[in-house]
Amino acid sequence: MPNDYWNIITIKGNTAQIRAIVETAFVDVPQWAVMIQTIGVEAFQFRLWSRNNPAIEFMNNLWDTYPTIWIKNAWSEEGGYSGMIVGKKNNIQDLMWEEGSVEEWHNRLEPLADPPIPVFALPTGEPTSPNSSFAPIP
Repeated sequence: MPNDYWNIITIKGNTAQIRAIVETAFVDVPQWAVMIQTIGVEAFQFRLWSRNNPAIEFMNNLWDTYPTIWIKNAWSEEGGYSGMIVGKKNNIQDLMWEEGSVEEWHNRLEPLADPPIPVFALPTGEPTSPNSSFAPIP
């Protein structure tokens, strides 16, 4: 059974490269599989679903077309592995670690019935440190 991979990809390049990638790179990608998060003058970031690997073929195709772009892919897969691929064509760093499955993290992050430390919040509801002058949330 194939594993689903979730990729958060950041690409840096010149303005012409970024524009061309945004306009053409997702033509063969199902609309539901990609979500562009931010587009800037010389970079953009998006989420991409891939099957069985962390979007390696997608990145290699981009590097073949635009060899000077820099790509960072922070990925995770449903079986519990995560990693990061960073670099330019022919100068790529690849790191992988075991992080735990989605189910394992769901169980680990289940709220404690009686937390050992109080939870503090700013008036806006933003969390802050216990050294804050704000009172704990009841």
